[in-house]
Amino acid sequence: MVKLGDMVKDKITGFEGLALEKSEYLNGCVQFEVQPKIDKEGKIPEPCHIDEQQLEVIEIADSNLVFVPRDSDPAITLGEEVKDTLLGFKGVAISRSTSISGYVQYDVQPKRDKEEKLPDSAYVSAMHLKIITKKASEKVKAKGGGKRNHPQRR
Repeated sequence: MVKLGDMVKDKITGFEGLALEKSEYLNGCVQFEVQPKIDKEGKIPEPCHIDEQQLEVIEIADSNLVFVPRDSDPAITLGEEVKDTLLGFKGVAISRSTSISGYVQYDVQPKRDKEEKLPDSAYVSAMHLKIITKKASEKVKAKGGGKRNHPQRR
């Protein structure tokens, strides 16, 4: 089982790096953002999001480098309807991301608008979310999820 801060390797591609962020999705998929080490030119390579079951741990994390999430969110379960208490943004919590620094945020997907268009989801800090309705939708039973582009975070 991969933990934040572990050095990991993609079993298929050989891509290696540090597990910086864990993302859990409503459909059951769990992915880690993997950040490779600085390259020979001193540049920071782009991280990659990889499904957990595709990763193997090559070095266990130093527990002094990993912060325990503050988890100040009110025990939000994916699928619950939530509201951003600062901006009033409402929607269903469709994913939870926890970073190595302990920061927790949720991807919140609003319902379709009056024109039947699907608005973009937004990442919101767990500290600013309030549960509106318990368990708005059931978890989708699926394995894996493939690559997912992460939108701009708030």
